Amino acid sequence: MTELLRATGLRFGYRGRALARPVDFALRAGEVLVVLGPNGSGKSTLFRTLAGAVPPIEGEVRWSVRPLGAMSPRELAGELAWVPQQPATAFDLDVHRYVMLGRLGRLPLGAGPGAEDRQAVDRALARMGLERFRDRPLSRMSGGERQLAAIARALAQQARTLILDEPAGSLDFGNQGRVLDMLSALAAEGLGIVYSTHDPNHALRCGTQALLYLPAGELAFGTVGDMVRADRLSDAYGVKIEAARTADGRTVYTLAGPQPAAGERLSA
Repeated sequence: MTELLRATGLRFGYRGRALARPVDFALRAGEVLVVLGPNGSGKSTLFRTLAGAVPPIEGEVRWSVRPLGAMSPRELAGELAWVPQQPATAFDLDVHRYVMLGRLGRLPLGAGPGAEDRQAVDRALARMGLERFRDRPLSRMSGGERQLAAIARALAQQARTLILDEPAGSLDFGNQGRVLDMLSALAAEGLGIVYSTHDPNHALRCGTQALLYLPAGELAFGTVGDMVRADRLSDAYGVKIEAARTADGRTVYTLAGPQPAAGERLSA
């Protein structure tokens, strides 16, 4: 499989202060890399570093074998599309115009959108089920609907990799499943997918690789099967997490039930 992304000896953070120890990982076409870890551990900062918005403290990021620092904005737009945790726009655009913003990085300087760009936007709206909202202002949409529009904007960009910061975080159960299944389908078509989540079950649903934040700034990278385990998750989040089986045989993870305090006796 074609390698899309590689981080080597990467340390990231702000003002010279690293948020984690050096880490190596790679993403190939058709893979889904899920990033898991507690609030404040640095998942969003990692994504900003991969996207070139924050320079690495140490190490290197390569996109399609090319060093990140050697790429022009237009070249980078062909490699990755980034969906932040709380997408925003400075103007009260309707959904169609907002999604069209995803095409701007692919256009030559000074050029306006053409037929190919409009078709890409229409396909992205259809894929996210947003055709009926195309003329609705973002201000009149729910937080979850705006999140779907942000993902459509990334799809319209037609980059080789999508990076999404908690893409299902503000969605109801139905739309969570729909978005995760859509990410699986995009990976099956050859895209690379990187996304963060607080729910290990989301990683199990469509992830192939996982990057897990552990105590003391450690980062572990491996297959989802190796990384998403009750013992590792308990270490990462500082609470006891248990595995259970559903009726159809799937593994799911949940918080352990309340434990009696030391010395406390359970009534008969």
